[in-house]
Amino acid sequence: MRRISLIALAFALVSAGLLYAKDRKASAMPKQESLVAPEAVQASVTKVTTTIKWYDDLEAAKAEAKRTGRMIFWMHALGELTGTT
Repeated sequence: MRRISLIALAFALVSAGLLYAKDRKASAMPKQESLVAPEAVQASVTKVTTTIKWYDDLEAAKAEAKRTGRMIFWMHALGELTGTT
């Protein structure tokens, strides 16, 4: 009986220590706020999606790059450019 009590006490102390460490770690981390205002993000997305000529065909982009002497900018994004991802 005494051995079970000691095991239970040890378990309780370890559990309490783990919970305390978790709470302390969570409270030590600063709350992350938005670094850029949503309106600014939306304005940037609108500018990128409307003022730049985007090609969805690599061969057409290569031909235009050769014709104008410019480089190709390759962008691969997951999801949609909506400013919310």
